[in-house]
Amino acid sequence: MNSSDLGYTIMDKHNIICKISWMTMSWVYSSSVWHVVTLTFERVLCICFPIIYKQYAKPTYARKFCILEGLIIGLLNAPKIIYFKIRHDICIALTDKILYEEYFIFDTYVLTRFVPISLVVFGNVVIIYNLMKWMKSRHGSNSEVNTTVLLLMISISFLVFLTGSNYFMISAINVSTDTVEGQADRLFYLAIASVFVLFNCNINFFYYIFFTKSFRQTLLKIFSLRN
Repeated sequence: MNSSDLGYTIMDKHNIICKISWMTMSWVYSSSVWHVVTLTFERVLCICFPIIYKQYAKPTYARKFCILEGLIIGLLNAPKIIYFKIRHDICIALTDKILYEEYFIFDTYVLTRFVPISLVVFGNVVIIYNLMKWMKSRHGSNSEVNTTVLLLMISISFLVFLTGSNYFMISAINVSTDTVEGQADRLFYLAIASVFVLFNCNINFFYYIFFTKSFRQTLLKIFSLRN
């Protein structure tokens, strides 16, 4: 094998890593977004249709649904294998590929932004309305109310942090980098966006500790703080 063949082999491997890494990152991100949508409508079903909910609120159905959800989202992210490649030593999207703009409009507005956010907002409105009715009439068990409040907090946090990260990401994209000040502003906006993403990924743990007694007990057992 001569040096040129070796160079092409290394580049091919880098391209494969580029394609797989972008698809995997997008898959995980989209899954987290739609998982919040799923949790929101699980609560809507629990509150508005309790009889139907009790028929399907079983671990087997939950596992099957999560697997199906993951497979569908994975298939929707699969085109990123086509649209990403190493160019000038950077893993970037190939904007000259066929249907690139159409796919990324779909990815931005349907898969990860507008549609899931709209569904979460709608689901939360339904949850809050029915939760207030529950509390006035004192229907529903305390555990159901606590679980609903927990998932409501998760959904609201998701909306706040996702909106914040998107705002600063858009601000970073729109900043001109022709000057040193512009480059510094872009780095600042990207850093703030990363902070929003970090909080969005970690705050659920503290919600579980605060709202869920069984989670606290399990956590204490894991760290051997309680027998």
